[in-house]
Amino acid sequence: MTPREEANNIYVKMLNWVTDSHVHKERNITSITAKKSALICVDEKQETIDKMFNGYYTMPEEWRKEFDRLEEVKQEINKM
Repeated sequence: MTPREEANNIYVKMLNWVTDSHVHKERNITSITAKKSALICVDEKQETIDKMFNGYYTMPEEWRKEFDRLEEVKQEINKM
C-alpha cells in the first residue's frame, strides 16, 4: 500500500468514526477532526516503533524504513 493509500484509509476510518459518533454536524469540522485523529494514529504507530528500539538510530533498517514511510503517510494526510 502506498503512503497516499494508507493515509486515505486511515482518514476514511476516522471520518466514519467521527460521522457515526455525531461528534460534529458540520462537514468542515468533521473533516478536520478526522484528519487530526488520523494523524494521532500515525503518530502512535511511530511512537511505538521508536520505543521498541529506544530511538531512530538504534532501529534495524527495516523498521527505519517503516518509520520513514509513516512520515510520508502523515504528509499525505496533511495534504487532504
